[in-house]
Amino acid sequence: MKRYFFAILLTLLFASPVWGVIAHDASTTQASVGSVTTLSWSHTVGSCAECLLTVSCGVSGGTTITGITYNSVAMTSYGSIQHSGAANYSALWRLVAPTAGANTVDVTLGSAQIVVCVATSYSGVNQTTPFRGAAVTAEATGVSSFSQNVSSASNDLVVDVVTIRDGATALTVDASQAERGNITDGTTYIKTGASSEAGAGTVAMSWTSGANRDWTGVAGSLQPAASARRPIAPIIFQ
Repeated sequence: MKRYFFAILLTLLFASPVWGVIAHDASTTQASVGSVTTLSWSHTVGSCAECLLTVSCGVSGGTTITGITYNSVAMTSYGSIQHSGAANYSALWRLVAPTAGANTVDVTLGSAQIVVCVATSYSGVNQTTPFRGAAVTAEATGVSSFSQNVSSASNDLVVDVVTIRDGATALTVDASQAERGNITDGTTYIKTGASSEAGAGTVAMSWTSGANRDWTGVAGSLQPAASARRPIAPIIFQ
């Protein structure tokens, strides 16, 4: 009897995790008309398990985003980059366990600039360590294609945000990615896109523009929540 009890105990201790599936919940976009210091809009988070909210923003340059809240709860900056020529600025913020339902996203800038944002909520995301490693950030000047290589893994979901100077120029996501937003401001000064793609060893997040433009981008790999434990074959002692 003791042998069988010990076998069951080992089975439980060495069971392997079953990783959940990260799924898209909802996306919303908002853009300023001219320069502003704040931008607000409503985003609805579904009644999902292990939810994560991301807010991806592009700014016309010369300032940064100093804070973002959802339902008055402060979000955390994951990564940002200012173009070296101050052409534009991209930022990605996140919040674990956002309040379900329709609530307000509030973005605050350091000084008045043009800003466009995409809010996206996902289910099945690791609530302790949502992202695998640090953010990937990049910039490019005067080119029509842009790519960021992200270290990822199976069951992850890679997300990104890119911004180009000149909102009148077409911005096209790579066919392997799911577009979550593609928006210009009211004066067509900048354009920002956000997307996601299933994880692998390394994932290239790529976009093209209709003409040579200045780019910034931020990307990272979301990690799945462990939804259960898969038992291994029982170890029987004779």
